[in-house]
Amino acid sequence: MSAVFTIFLAKFVAPIPIVVGIVGAYVSRSWWHVLITAFAAASISEIFLRMTMADHSFTPLAFIIGVVAAGLWAAWFYWLRLAKLKGK
Repeated sequence: MSAVFTIFLAKFVAPIPIVVGIVGAYVSRSWWHVLITAFAAASISEIFLRMTMADHSFTPLAFIIGVVAAGLWAAWFYWLRLAKLKGK
């Protein structure tokens, strides 16, 4: 169980999901765009890891954890954007 938490923590603080989540949440017009943003952020992160690390192999569990971590960033900033728009 601690390995899953370690993977989640590593994916959660990685810069690529954070940046893609923020940008995706900023341009999202609907809640389901957040899901697409999370999937795209996890995919870009896996591609970047594969390009920079020769021994990196694709693991479905790590990818799903990456989608959840990126989804949390995207959902958080989407919620903040909605709160700001409703406050005007």
